[in-house]
This record gives sequence, structure tokens and C-alpha cells, in this order.
Amino acid sequence: MSTIPESAAETSLPESILEVADAISLASDSFDVWWDLQDACNREGYESVLEEYQHFFQATIRAHLVTLIVCSYTLYDKSKGTHTIRSLLDRLQRETSSTAVTSELRQKIDELQAIGLKIKRVRHNVFAHRSETCQAESAFREAKLTPNQILGFILQSRQIVASIANAAGMPSLFEQEISPTLHTQEMMRTLRRE
Repeated sequence: MSTIPESAAETSLPESILEVADAISLASDSFDVWWDLQDACNREGYESVLEEYQHFFQATIRAHLVTLIVCSYTLYDKSKGTHTIRSLLDRLQRETSSTAVTSELRQKIDELQAIGLKIKRVRHNVFAHRSETCQAESAFREAKLTPNQILGFILQSRQIVASIANAAGMPSLFEQEISPTLHTQEMMRTLRRE
């Protein structure tokens, strides 16, 4: 009897759920830091710090934006053999026969498709393929992608994955997640004092 090498074996459903949950957490954390540094309301108290460490914060803002867009895109990537929300649903249905749960969640995914396409457009034009004719600001404008849409996309994706995890017997997923917002604000206050 031959055995499949461990490296070629499919990961378990709980392991795949954790992979997707990590991508959601990274997208969420990156959104929080990016928004804290980018939002005009937040910037007022940080302006002097941002100017003093201008290159650092420009790179930080850009890095969090790239991470946010790329991680959000990967949640619904259609490449075969990847950990995505759709592949989790397929496995959940196959392994548990949860047709009612999976059909409800597929409907929620379909509702996110329009925003997912906007994220895909920005990712392709700015971060993946570096279009000669498209800069980040214009790509967001052309895609009509707003920060509120991105945040809603992440939060709804998180709810879908939490539902998948619950149906797979992992009910405490995302329970201990802490937003980096307070840490970002504290860092800015510390830099402002120095």
C-alpha cells in the first residue's frame, strides 16, 4: 500500500480555516493601522510626528495598504489549491453535508462580489501588475472603492469564516483578536512627546 507524502496531503479543514482567518486578521489589522495614519480626523493630533518621520510613515501607510488589498483579494482568489473562503465552503459541504449553512453563506459571498471586483481591480492595476497608466489614488477613484466598503468587506468576510468555523466545530475563532488601533495611537503619542 502506497502512502501520499505528507507534503502533498491536503491540510485539514480546521487548518485551512485558520489560514484564511490569518489572512482576514492581517487585512483587518492593516486596515486599522492604515486608516489611523491616513484619516484626516486622526492625523490632526499626529501631523507633527508624521512630518518629522515622513519617509517612515509614507512607507508604513503604503505597506499597510498593499497588505490590506492583497490579503482581501486572496480571500476569494480563484486559483486552484489555495486557502479561500469558497474552498472552505466546498470542503465544509463535502465533509459535513451542511447544505443549508453553505447555501446561506454562498449567498453572503455573492453579495460581496461587487466590492471584491473593485478590490481585484485595484490589486491588479496598482500592486500586482503596476499599470503604467494607473496610480493608487486614481485606481481607487476609478474602481469607486471607499474605505468603508473595504472595512465592510473584511468584516463580512470575517463573519462568514466565523460561521464556517462554527459549523466545523471551531466556535471560538476571532474571539481574542485585538485591534492595533490603540497601539498605533499610543506610539504616535509617544513619538509626539519625544
